[in-house]
Amino acid sequence: MKRILFYLFACLFCVACESPDVQPPANENQTEQETPAPPQGPQEEEKPAPPEELPANANGHEYVDLGLSVKWATCNVGANKAEECGSFFAWGEVLTKEGDAWKDYKWWVDNFTNMTKYCVDADLGKVDNKTVLELVDDAARYNWGGSWRMPTKAEQDELREQCTWAWTQKNGVQGYLVTSKKNGKSIFLPAAGFVNQAGVQPAGRYGAYWSSCLIEGPWVSHSAYSLDFNSKSVFQMSSQRQMGCCVRAVLP
Repeated sequence: MKRILFYLFACLFCVACESPDVQPPANENQTEQETPAPPQGPQEEEKPAPPEELPANANGHEYVDLGLSVKWATCNVGANKAEECGSFFAWGEVLTKEGDAWKDYKWWVDNFTNMTKYCVDADLGKVDNKTVLELVDDAARYNWGGSWRMPTKAEQDELREQCTWAWTQKNGVQGYLVTSKKNGKSIFLPAAGFVNQAGVQPAGRYGAYWSSCLIEGPWVSHSAYSLDFNSKSVFQMSSQRQMGCCVRAVLP
């Protein structure tokens, strides 16, 4: 009898001690609590994109710093927008040119061999050995004032060599997008043509821009350097002084 009672007691003890990993049933009145997220600091406002850099302005005319030795105007003298042709000037004249007859040229008298200023050859006129335009004869300085002036041949060479030139259109006008290899900034030069006795030729297909430098040598004082281009190439040109070309001004 004692053995039977001892055996029953042992079985009850084992049942009470087994399965320690079993979770008790949840209380119906309890709900599962989510761990609250840690408090967050103030939200950073999304910063607006920086505004597009606007061209700088000098004496009322905009320019772009291409990282070169001079800064270049964003439009031609006589224009208000990059794609406008602006005015045409004979070399060494400061008023708009309407034709290219030598008889109408300011620094020429009577015949082709009588240059009265900017001459290095006695066969072509009065020698004064002036090879760079004085500011009084500079179309950019006369029309825009301030420190504006026409570029030298060396400055045009720098623009040609230190920039990439892409033939394109701007608001329907053919020309070159000229982008600096140094800082990626650019200007647009329209193919505005040039003025001869027949008028403006050939606009949309050709561009001609005066430098301030006379061509030196025998029988060349009647010509000055210009930066010319067509859709295929960009080159330095010897242009007769009486013809009308565009002017893209620079700042030192």
